[in-house]
Amino acid sequence: MIVDWRSRVQTDAHSLSQDILNMLSGLLRRPFVELYLTYPGAALRLSAAIFTTIVHDRIAQSWKARDSQSRSNWEQIAVILLAGVQVALDIFHGGPALLTVYY
Repeated sequence: MIVDWRSRVQTDAHSLSQDILNMLSGLLRRPFVELYLTYPGAALRLSAAIFTTIVHDRIAQSWKARDSQSRSNWEQIAVILLAGVQVALDIFHGGPALLTVYY
């Protein structure tokens, strides 16, 4: 299933509706599981690129604009993405793996 999320998330919008949060959550978790299992290196690079974009283009901009609701929403999306990475690492290591993120 190919979903063009860009058509549903306005690039100039900083705030997210609950529907958009739910849609992004689903896109960043479920489809990535198979991707992590099939192409782990590429999947982790893609996740890192998405995470970097979220932090620099959304969270940092929301912080500068003092928009705490938008920042919180984008932080939720970043956490969901990292949770998927954590699950993939747990699978690869055969048990819980430690994931430390600095930003």
